[in-house]
Amino acid sequence: CRARLASSFDIMGFDSYPVGRLEKPPIDVFGHYIDNYRQTAPECDIWPIMQAFAWSIIRPWYEEVYPTRKQIRFVAWQSLARSVNALFWWGSHLVEYGGEFLNLVHDTIAEIHEVNDLLLGHDLPSVRVDTHYLRGESIRGFGWVARRVDDRVLLAVINEDPWYQNAVISGLDQAGIDDPNALQPLTPYDAESQRL
Repeated sequence: CRARLASSFDIMGFDSYPVGRLEKPPIDVFGHYIDNYRQTAPECDIWPIMQAFAWSIIRPWYEEVYPTRKQIRFVAWQSLARSVNALFWWGSHLVEYGGEFLNLVHDTIAEIHEVNDLLLGHDLPSVRVDTHYLRGESIRGFGWVARRVDDRVLLAVINEDPWYQNAVISGLDQAGIDDPNALQPLTPYDAESQRL
């Protein structure tokens, strides 16, 4: 029924939280869910809902577990790689203001804000990211966003498989990027950011 009605909606939102109520759901498939919603209603705005709470706040008998920095960034960037129209964090009103967890959420929002003009920039359609398999055949591969505003370029690559693998990036020369080594990471490289 929802699939038949979806084409008449202006906005669709959905959630699939990194930290579940009873078990840990796979966050690698978050982008796949966005693809499914977009296929169901291609003209509809998609607003994925990000987790900004722990289930123990709502259900005290659950373990108090919050999403990690890695999980927060990973789900947000999977969404941005699919050109969603908005990101919506739900549950922050339940969390103590000024705590460590909300700082992680704010850090991710600040990181996205820093490149917001590039996210709204011109697509670089020649850029493509493929997998170079390290652990068998890829399941989902990479999500990516490649945009330009004037002489600034944003290239974000998100590994959507549950294991590490090498990315083969092509089409940079056609996009006017003569020296890919001149591209600087959004955040310093560390163990928490290896999949983005």
